[in-house]
Amino acid sequence: MNTATLSVKGQIVIPKHMRETAQLSFGDELNISYVNGEIRLRPVIAKQHAALDQVAGCLARPKQSMLSDAAIKDAIKDEIEAQTRPMKALDTNVLVRLLLADDAAQLAQVKRLLSQTQQYTSPITVMQELVWGVGSARLQRGANSARHGSVAL
Repeated sequence: MNTATLSVKGQIVIPKHMRETAQLSFGDELNISYVNGEIRLRPVIAKQHAALDQVAGCLARPKQSMLSDAAIKDAIKDEIEAQTRPMKALDTNVLVRLLLADDAAQLAQVKRLLSQTQQYTSPITVMQELVWGVGSARLQRGANSARHGSVAL
């Protein structure tokens, strides 16, 4: 890591190899921000103005046929339906049963549920409970195994 010393006027010198790598030169502007205890420098990207002739046709795809208005509307409709399709929320018990596989009947139900083509979600609190539940189960298994003279992994 490189270090720089702050001058009396609050100035620093960016090491030459860093200036060259970032392609910085005298007079270039830098954005300065303070984020999570770090001072960050980023080059200001100059806005480039282009003449109409430079951008005209830049998105053209000569070999690709144009979509009809109906096809565009259908694609938009399909995307909106996909995004607004209801999701099922998975609770802690479902995920614990899946990960521990400690109850065959419940595991079969979970597999049947999750084999459906559907989007699922789980709130962060479910994830926290899952970590706690699986950790507790592993500790319990370890305690039972220790009583019987075996080692739990």
